[in-house]
Amino acid sequence: MRVSPEDFVRAWQAGTSALAVAQQLGMTRVAARSRAALYRRMGVPLQEFSSSPALDVEQLTKLARGSV
Repeated sequence: MRVSPEDFVRAWQAGTSALAVAQQLGMTRVAARSRAALYRRMGVPLQEFSSSPALDVEQLTKLARGSV
């Protein structure tokens, strides 16, 4: 499925995650993120999606030290 730049930008801006946008457009997550990065380099102000959940570093440090 070929996705036009306009359709991609609309889907990305309305999306909640790169994976959701990719699935909606029939792309892989990597392809969608790469395309978004290309458009950003060209000056299109696309929203950023978190690539990983927020981590509680303090809690993880305690866990690693066996303090939990």
